[in-house]
Amino acid sequence: MRATYAVLAVALAFISLYGCTQAGDVPAPNTTAETQNHPQAGADASGEGQGFGYRTYAQDTFSFDYPDTLAAQESIGSYNGGRGYAFVALQNDDESDPAVLAYYIRFGNIPLLANMSAREIARSFLESDNTGQDMMGVLHQSSDKSEISGFTTKNGYAAAEMTYALRDLQGTQALYGYAIQVYDPQTTVSMKARILGTDLEKAKAARDRFVDSVKITDLPE
Repeated sequence: MRATYAVLAVALAFISLYGCTQAGDVPAPNTTAETQNHPQAGADASGEGQGFGYRTYAQDTFSFDYPDTLAAQESIGSYNGGRGYAFVALQNDDESDPAVLAYYIRFGNIPLLANMSAREIARSFLESDNTGQDMMGVLHQSSDKSEISGFTTKNGYAAAEMTYALRDLQGTQALYGYAIQVYDPQTTVSMKARILGTDLEKAKAARDRFVDSVKITDLPE
């Protein structure tokens, strides 16, 4: 499973160099980026028997909770034209603890999206990742995929979701996960997440906490 888990490092390196390549998310060339360890907020012990509590990852414009056993690496910058982005990889060496990959991008006004509802936009972005080359390094390598479902997060954002498994070459071991797409029309922000681990119950707990806690805010003055 170590080889399978390498998708996390590959995804982070890819984003650091090239930014997003999903259809509809294509940046102008010559991105600027800074990769660093980000200071985290205090721990919350409500791990509900999963062996971990939660911390909050926060930037000026978004935040979400993640298992407190994970360490963060990130790539933050902006594309030509001023569109900000952030890519965050949270993981550790225990594959039963769910890893969390999260990607944020502020689009601005895109005429192509003007006649679509927020839930339709979220679904279309996730469908693009599923049928094309998933820039997060996960869905195009996965199997046992579910249908895409739509929902509204606890904080009122339109979202789409599917489940999947990422198996080793022998097909005997798997990482089980959730692919989540969140879209906020007020800020024109797209957030996607991949949550995966060998323990399905832990992955589900991390998924539930993510969708309940994710927040998107306006750019600071």
